[in-house]
Amino acid sequence: MPLLLNRPGAPLPCREQPAEFETVNGHFSAQMHAFFNALHDLEDMADKPSSDDLDLCRPDECLRPVICVSNQSEPYLDCLHRTFYTRCLTVQNPDSLPCLKRVTHTQLRILPDRDPTFHLINIRPVSLRIPLDLATYLPQLRELACPWL
Repeated sequence: MPLLLNRPGAPLPCREQPAEFETVNGHFSAQMHAFFNALHDLEDMADKPSSDDLDLCRPDECLRPVICVSNQSEPYLDCLHRTFYTRCLTVQNPDSLPCLKRVTHTQLRILPDRDPTFHLINIRPVSLRIPLDLATYLPQLRELACPWL
């Protein structure tokens, strides 16, 4: 996620502006599409015989990707508008996600920073639709873990 920094001396509005949300949501959505496309490319490469003897993924193996959401903004004690979000992240154009045939288990979770000031308060919420949107393109899915939701 792009880290939203508070510029010194710049007043922040008391609630998140639509343009700020669209920027963050667009980045999140692009990352989800890139992740699915990379997994799809991996599946395609694993299905094709290779002269290099690279076993990227054996035919009988499945994939178990983990999707992590990390720290999104720094604390701003004068105004907590980035702490109490009114909008949840979504995946834009989920219909364009590729179908992943080898994914049997996946997890959507937060990724704690190594920063000692890390707190869940800085993590933007993810829409409850995301697991359902993603599961639509995972026909072999047996387990979907969303401990953070």
